Amino acid sequence: MNWLKKIYQLIYPPLAEKYPIKLIDYFGNWEKIIHDNEPHFGVAGQRVVLRSKNVLLHRRIEALASAASMNYASKNEILRGLLPETTDEIRLLAFQLLETQEKAISKKINWVNKLVKHAKTNSELHNGYKIIAQLYYELVYQNLVQPELRDSILATAFEYVQKALKTDIKDPIAWALQGKIQLKQQDYEGAESSLLHAMELCAQPRETVPYIAEMHFKKREFLVIPKFFEEHPSLSDLPRVGTVARFWSEDKHII
Repeated sequence: MNWLKKIYQLIYPPLAEKYPIKLIDYFGNWEKIIHDNEPHFGVAGQRVVLRSKNVLLHRRIEALASAASMNYASKNEILRGLLPETTDEIRLLAFQLLETQEKAISKKINWVNKLVKHAKTNSELHNGYKIIAQLYYELVYQNLVQPELRDSILATAFEYVQKALKTDIKDPIAWALQGKIQLKQQDYEGAESSLLHAMELCAQPRETVPYIAEMHFKKREFLVIPKFFEEHPSLSDLPRVGTVARFWSEDKHII
């Protein structure tokens, strides 16, 4: 197994390794609490229960476990909102959930940086830079950094994706990643240029179209959005993206 494959296995671990484990042994088995409560709360239910001071503590911890088991970036926004929590169990669990995720990504960044220093080919160097850029982007995308560090982390991600593009200017994934980073930096003109160039290089629509749509949405250019999804109907079948694609593919009368 080559070093690049090992890196991807670290970034995208198998299902059994995705949960934060050994946080606080509340109720004796945190993993079992997570497993037992995965299907019991939707996102709205998690927010309501976690924010309520009138719900029993064990029920709030079950909602927190449900949030921990789900794979969506906004869950960490929910967790960060619990840090001022006065109930120690809730506050400590939320903090350790966030800290566990942040430390895992930081560990991967340090490890890949060491591998990049020993890269023997241009391809290894390119892929190493691209992976580091993706990991720094993930820190922001997953809401794992304090607001005051957000711009600095994004600047570092942009620096590494630029290094990746210097070693392979025709990599569509790197161009798409650069566009995503620029979108987070609110550089909408740069994001559009990078994402459209990624499309020209045959990047997968799932890596470009939703982000182009997001850019136009933030610029309040609503009438432009539907055509991107209509040109790529296969997006309607994808998890999460599909709901957005179907919404914008329908007839809209937006003023």
